[in-house]
Amino acid sequence: MKLASIANRNYSEPGRIAYNAAMYVAVEQHQGKEMLVCRPHAHLVGEEAFMGIFRQLGSITEPYTSPRCLRCITLASDERGEFWIMTPGKYTSLAQLMVDNPNARLEQKWTDNIIAQLIETAQYLHNLDQQAWELTPQSILVTKGGINQIALMPPLSVFMPVKSLLYDTPDESVAPELFNTEEPDQRTDMYGIGRIIQYLHPYPSLPFKYSAPTKKAVSEKMSDRPTRAEQMLDTINTRGKGGKITHIIVSVAAVLAIIALLLFFPWTNDNEIDIKNLVNPDSLKAERFDDSYLTGANSLDPLVNTNIESATEAEKDRMLERYLHDSSYLSMDTAASLSPQMKEYQKQMMVLAAEKFRARFKQQARATLAKVYTKENMASQEKFLEESKIANEQLVRLQDVLATQYQVDPTTAIRIAGEVQDEVIEEIKKK
Repeated sequence: MKLASIANRNYSEPGRIAYNAAMYVAVEQHQGKEMLVCRPHAHLVGEEAFMGIFRQLGSITEPYTSPRCLRCITLASDERGEFWIMTPGKYTSLAQLMVDNPNARLEQKWTDNIIAQLIETAQYLHNLDQQAWELTPQSILVTKGGINQIALMPPLSVFMPVKSLLYDTPDESVAPELFNTEEPDQRTDMYGIGRIIQYLHPYPSLPFKYSAPTKKAVSEKMSDRPTRAEQMLDTINTRGKGGKITHIIVSVAAVLAIIALLLFFPWTNDNEIDIKNLVNPDSLKAERFDDSYLTGANSLDPLVNTNIESATEAEKDRMLERYLHDSSYLSMDTAASLSPQMKEYQKQMMVLAAEKFRARFKQQARATLAKVYTKENMASQEKFLEESKIANEQLVRLQDVLATQYQVDPTTAIRIAGEVQDEVIEEIKKK
């Protein structure tokens, strides 16, 4: 059965706040006090092999010194069977927190803190030769209040002898080796961490520092995943420190690429570039040129001779529209010789086309993504991911349409679209 099916069998249990394949944590009244307890799922109570391990959770968790690992303090029983009284604390599940406060995942510092805590806690368990196995939004507890601290349920790795009782049908929320014949190990927790990172960052793309480590972590092949938690954390921190520098380098590279594109078009036959005219467009203002070799007449196009820097938006639109669609200008791509002024005009039109592409794409991206990042959608991971996928597909189609309309090459279109989506998401996060 799937993990969700296991959980649903116990949906009526009062006070339940978190669960995994073996047990659940709930808040119950005992001896006149509200206590945090851990109980096995009802269908496992009759499995003596399982219960034998469950009764040992006190000695297994007793050495814990980390407040992020819940300890089993006292074994008790009632009409429903045996249960453990846990380390006291006021908790909710990460999944419920996302329902109550879906905008939390838009705060980068908050998500970074939760992820760092999760990795460090997994590392703590690994040093004790234990693994959580199941790290899902439903199994991770979070303290209530302004500063959220995570807490993990007792480790499932101690139930290795009865693994088949816990997992028998694949579920993508947990690692594949929990269902096949491979033996789970620390890399199983790496898979869970990767899935949580994806859960906390349900965007079209992950932040730079998480992208590569997460891709490795969620690999179906255990051999492709990080072998240790500290290895993954070090990689994330290193990429995080280099992220700003990388962003600057990429930005500079993009600017240099545009400059190179403007300076070295394949159709130019000149050995030298007139830098003066390139950096000082006003020097072209008084110059007029004869485009009769394009139009077959000696008349001058008043729009071509308009200084683009001082042109109104309406004039720019007219200039670009004529350049893109007037047949007389199409021959510019194949003309053997162009005057310096016409070359400059051509460059200006290509830059203007890219600007119009960016403006149109951003306008639509804002409207499209605003429909995704709603409280209703973000309250449900499944709904949010579904809407994100639909929005991404719509924006890809829009990108292709606008690239054709403004004659922007595919590589440039992809780059601009990616930049715009990042900008819009940042706007939404700030709001």
